[in-house]
Amino acid sequence: FVVDHVDVWEDAATGSANGGLAGYLARYKYFGSESVEARVEQGYPMRRPSLLLLRSHDHGDVVDVHVGGHVVSIARGELL
Repeated sequence: FVVDHVDVWEDAATGSANGGLAGYLARYKYFGSESVEARVEQGYPMRRPSLLLLRSHDHGDVVDVHVGGHVVSIARGELL
């Protein structure tokens, strides 16, 4: 994701956004099923290609969401 007019680059792999999307798609049976499996590729414009693997299932009272994939770590930090 990128905001062109302010030149702000987002994460190359937005797992939190894609995980939320996978949960939504399962909950509302967007593809006609309570289960979703998807492969999302991001980060190409910023030369940081990333692969996210999404899986979600709506159990009625709760939606299970799993996010995994392949990325290259480029920074590390600590919250105090």
